[in-house]
Amino acid sequence: AARVQVLTRQLLAALAFVHGAGLVHTDLKPENLLLATSAPGCEQLRLIDFGSATFEHAHHTSVVGTRHYRAPEVILGHAWSYPVDMWSVG
Repeated sequence: AARVQVLTRQLLAALAFVHGAGLVHTDLKPENLLLATSAPGCEQLRLIDFGSATFEHAHHTSVVGTRHYRAPEVILGHAWSYPVDMWSVG
């Protein structure tokens, strides 16, 4: 449980950084998270694959993200923003 908490905090910190830069990742899924080990027992989570990322103020396509992790507002065709990444985390 402690390991999950540490990795979740790292993921949320990475998202805060990305969102602070005005980007929405749009494709968060387990395949886009890497674990890097710098020392025995010291894992760091890395957020990768920014190929679908978009700036918050840029044009938003109607469909983003992998189907299994897609936020309800995207499925319903509504406007979307940073919360689509948080939905994918959940």
